Amino acid sequence: YCVVKVYKIRIMIYRKGEKMLHYLYKNLKNFVTGEKFLFIIIVSVQIISVISIFFSYGIIKHYNLKNEVTQGTMLEMDIQFPRDNDEDIITTDLLVKNHNKIIETVKKKVSLEYVMASTEEYMIDASYDYSDGNIVEGESAKNTASLIPQGGRTFTKKELVDGSKVAIVCATSKKYDNDIMILNGEKYDVIAYALEVQEGKESIPFLMMPIMSLPQKAMTRHLILYFNSPIDINEYNALKEACLEAFGDKIDIPEFVALDDIEDTKTNNTIILSGIILILFAAVNYCMIYRYILEKRKRTLAIYRICGCTKSLAAFAYMIEMIGVSLLIFAILIPLYHYIILPRIGKMFEYMSLYYNNLTYIKLLIAYMTGLTLSYAVLVIDIVRKTPLMLTKEGEI
Repeated sequence: YCVVKVYKIRIMIYRKGEKMLHYLYKNLKNFVTGEKFLFIIIVSVQIISVISIFFSYGIIKHYNLKNEVTQGTMLEMDIQFPRDNDEDIITTDLLVKNHNKIIETVKKKVSLEYVMASTEEYMIDASYDYSDGNIVEGESAKNTASLIPQGGRTFTKKELVDGSKVAIVCATSKKYDNDIMILNGEKYDVIAYALEVQEGKESIPFLMMPIMSLPQKAMTRHLILYFNSPIDINEYNALKEACLEAFGDKIDIPEFVALDDIEDTKTNNTIILSGIILILFAAVNYCMIYRYILEKRKRTLAIYRICGCTKSLAAFAYMIEMIGVSLLIFAILIPLYHYIILPRIGKMFEYMSLYYNNLTYIKLLIAYMTGLTLSYAVLVIDIVRKTPLMLTKEGEI
């Protein structure tokens, strides 16, 4: 008896599952092929809603962090090195050794780096132009080129990046045999002579070279950094810490200049509120569209009900249909947003990209699907509880 009973239960479950899948397939097929316009509407609204949620989440996080981080006004920083006491002098080889670690702290904002150094015979000017944290041939390279007479050349990008031992000799009439000079025991190729001394005038001879080409044991005088936008307190502290770690407390680092950010905070809070409103609007708008679509499909539901589809089967079919479509759209939009949209808008909102990772998208997915499932449940139950006669009268005939 027990075996027969279990067998009957299994048959019943199988038939019920088969019937569920049948109505789910018919319902989804009818929605995609028979009501293409409604399907396109729901997919389009979902795409807009998901992207709006992704963007609004980033906006809220970005401006929350801006409120927490003290903004500054500093567009340049002149770090001065000691030169009065021989024991305190910091040599250029120490600067070259720690250069990349220091620049990394402000890599996204630095536009020009300028170093002044000196040997017993020469003053040395060394510089790098930056774009998006990469060394480029920028304004300083153009200015250098303007000083060089015909026949000479300026530094190539490879020489700048590699720190090749090349130099441009300026403000002196001195020439070097085979254009080779020895500087603090190191051999340099002279690639150009510029700013010749005019007769009857004296000038301090100086050299121009890439920063990573600086000779060992030369005296570092200044490290000047120019920024394309003001650095905040976190960036300032990271830069200061890197410099103190590399050179000790003998260097003179300018104090941070904070921005009076009361108005800025109000603006940030307004934008945060706008982001929250955008998320709510996307959710409400989507629910209204989906309710409209369910209203348009009342006649189809009435036919299913007349043909034997129960309320629970109808609710299951509609819920699975929309949850499945929503999951698919969300999964497709994650890589699209993360790898195509985010890198472009991240240039305008520098903190936004910090908050997007796999865990973020999982949390957003859980929140999104929880909200949608509850909304679907309310809307679907309100529709399927009605009799076929009521659905026929209310729907399109």
